Amino acid sequence: MKNRSVKIIRLARCFMLLFTALMLAVGCAGNQGGGEKLATPQAVCARALELGSFPEMKKGDEATVSDFFGIELEKIKSYELRMSSVGTLADEIAVFELADEGYRSTLVNLLKQRLVRAASVARDYSPEQHEILQKSSVEEKGAFVFYIVNAKSESIVSELKKAM
Repeated sequence: MKNRSVKIIRLARCFMLLFTALMLAVGCAGNQGGGEKLATPQAVCARALELGSFPEMKKGDEATVSDFFGIELEKIKSYELRMSSVGTLADEIAVFELADEGYRSTLVNLLKQRLVRAASVARDYSPEQHEILQKSSVEEKGAFVFYIVNAKSESIVSELKKAM
């Protein structure tokens, strides 16, 4: 009788181990998107900074967003703007979360204009930076409208969209 009890306990342990391994496998397969979704412009920007090699970046303030970009801040729920502190580098990250969905096309156009202006300026001082800007584009995902200017912008954008 004792041998039978030991065998049952061993069999139960094996089933528990198999069940645990199966749950871990299912959990890992369901988590291939990289974990938690990026839910704020600040989180998106932080992830972009991790994915690329950016120079020293300064944070853009409300005056920069409204005056320099021409964006109506009351139509934006939240934003994060980073610009290279190195004057000869074009690296930028701009992430906006819309408060007013009707403002989407205007915001997209304003950001596209920013990229065109920056590319025009870069053409005169750095063919390399001009090319980086030419490859950058305004992206949309859910309530977010954003762009990344970086040598690795295509791969960064791809990874961000998976995580948003």
